[in-house]
Amino acid sequence: MSIEGFIDRILELLVNPAEEWGKIKEEGADDLWRYLLSHLTPIIFLNVVSYFVGVVFVGSKTLGTPIVQHLSAARAFFATVLLAAAYVGIIFIGAIIVKLIATSFDSEQDENNAFKLVAFSLYPLLVFGSLHIIPTLKAGTMAGFYGLYLLYTGFPVLLKTPKEKSAGFTLVISLTIIGMLALAFSLINIVSGAELNLRAGV
Repeated sequence: MSIEGFIDRILELLVNPAEEWGKIKEEGADDLWRYLLSHLTPIIFLNVVSYFVGVVFVGSKTLGTPIVQHLSAARAFFATVLLAAAYVGIIFIGAIIVKLIATSFDSEQDENNAFKLVAFSLYPLLVFGSLHIIPTLKAGTMAGFYGLYLLYTGFPVLLKTPKEKSAGFTLVISLTIIGMLALAFSLINIVSGAELNLRAGV
């Protein structure tokens, strides 16, 4: 996907999600790894590289002191690799869970569309989370909430979820994804030994 394509997709998901979900549904995704590579890898790469630059080169002041803290390049690189792996893992695990419980919400068990739904609902978090090139700026948090709305609008289109059951399906999957993100960030921060103001997160 071209840069223009990424920008168009982001904008359309923000302003006209229902119509954009329809376009996404029509895209072929027989090879999910190839689909991930072409549609999501650049966004994930931007997110994790921004984190690396932020904690290594920009740094962050500890509250109440003039001291600017940085992570070493080695620790930051390790955390960056783990962060990228976590995003990919959460997308695939989230999609598996969506497919497994779809029938409980009278929805289709479509592996490809479940993958697309989880992946693109994380778009706002991945894009705006790239602003953590400034470590103390957790811009992805609010964007992540918009991702919940994307989930809600995506279920009826991609999995033909009845509208009256979309809210419940959204609640279950959003809590699952939030829990996986929180666990992943916590483990990454423990392993990398990041100080409070340099921790991975949104």
